[in-house]
Amino acid sequence: MFSASPSITGVPDEKADVEIGKDLTLTCKASGDPHPHITWTKDGVPRSQFNASGYLLHLVNVQKKNAGSYMCTASNGYGDDVTSVSVVNVKCEEVLTLFTSNRVF
Repeated sequence: MFSASPSITGVPDEKADVEIGKDLTLTCKASGDPHPHITWTKDGVPRSQFNASGYLLHLVNVQKKNAGSYMCTASNGYGDDVTSVSVVNVKCEEVLTLFTSNRVF
C-alpha cells in the first residue's frame, strides 16, 4: 500500500479584499494518499458557521466580523498536516451625509 503526506496544491490568495455585502470564496486544494481532509479555521479558532464544502469556503454577504485570517489545513493521517493562510480584509464604504438648511428670512 502506498501512502503520501498531504500537500496543498491550490492555495487560497494570501490577501483578499471584499466589500461589505459581497460574497467571497476561498479555495484550498490538496493532494495526498489517502486524499486529505480539509478543515478551515478563522483566527485559529474552528468555526461552525462556515459554509465550507471540502476545499471551498464560502463567505456570503460579508460583514466587518468576517475580516481576519482564514487557515485551511490538509490532513490524511500520514506525515505532517499542512496549512495555508489567507487574510480577508473587508472594505467599508464611507457614506458622507451633508445636511443643509434652507431658511427663508
